[in-house]
Amino acid sequence: MFESTRTKRSSPRTRRPCSRRKWPVTIAVLIGLLWPGTGFCDLYVQFLVDRSGSMWAPFQGKAKIVQVTDAMDRVTTKLPPEVAMGLRVYPPPEKGARGPDPGLLIPVETGNRDRFREEQQRLNPRGKGSLRKQLGRALRDFPEGQDTKLLVVLCDGADTNGISFCEKALNLARPEGLRFYAISLNLKDPVEREELDCLSKQMDGKSIHLTSKDRLVSTLLPIAQKAHQDEVDRQRRVAEEHKRIQALLSKTRLKVEFHNTLDPFFADSVQVEQCLLDGEQVPIDSSVRLTQGEDSLLFDKAMAEGTYQLSLRYKKWNDDKAVSSAEGILEVFVEEGKTSLVECYPRGALFHWDLAFKTRSF
Repeated sequence: MFESTRTKRSSPRTRRPCSRRKWPVTIAVLIGLLWPGTGFCDLYVQFLVDRSGSMWAPFQGKAKIVQVTDAMDRVTTKLPPEVAMGLRVYPPPEKGARGPDPGLLIPVETGNRDRFREEQQRLNPRGKGSLRKQLGRALRDFPEGQDTKLLVVLCDGADTNGISFCEKALNLARPEGLRFYAISLNLKDPVEREELDCLSKQMDGKSIHLTSKDRLVSTLLPIAQKAHQDEVDRQRRVAEEHKRIQALLSKTRLKVEFHNTLDPFFADSVQVEQCLLDGEQVPIDSSVRLTQGEDSLLFDKAMAEGTYQLSLRYKKWNDDKAVSSAEGILEVFVEEGKTSLVECYPRGALFHWDLAFKTRSF
């Protein structure tokens, strides 16, 4: 915070602060750019599940849809509660049954784990749907920000709906921090596999084709756990950078002092009447008068690195008469990681009074 003090060699006195309103805003913006998260681990996981009729086909002794629900159960129980999770399906349930977006069964949020088992029991695969259409909606389900976002498609086919992923670009905006996986169950058609590979390539992701020897849980859980650990590590790096920036900002400061060195013959006291920084008025206590030998700390504040223009004007008092000085102007450079100290002194010149400045960094 800004400080303003008046001191004599033998008796310090405290005075009101002098401030510049934009400084806290500037520092907050700098920190905000490096602190985008809203929690310790801002991981968002979205399952995009194929509920076409073919998902009733058996895979490793169970219907494919049952394998999918079992795997999602395992992930939802293993990941910590601060991880946001959601569920979207295609084809969506009948229109009107789920509101304007029937494909979104569970929005990507925290505190919704108990809804997964209920929704999974009602999946009831039937018909056919377009993966491309629901994929576009799924990408918009995630919030903005640098947080890790994991989108996993669980399917047994490409479901292109006649529009090839290999021949037509998706033209979809991907959110920042997205990780994409397309996991197919017992997909033997090489054309369908290629379509999912093309989709994953466009999404800068990966496709995994499980056979009768591969377990879905053993594939899906490590993917989710790694995304979680990577996000924890990212948040830790962000926190460390946040601390570093805070420490740096606390050292990158501008400090301005006013010293009355005038002999009492010239003035009973001196009063700083105007303080400007980059042309903006800095509020000061107009009642403060410094006698010979007294000092005043006008301000001491963390700043962003850069060059600032400091402007001061004071009154020289003799009895009840005051004479205003000429405006003293100084350009001072604040170096990152250092305090720039400006010492201001009243000075007599030909037919007027002005200011002398001394600057140093430490």
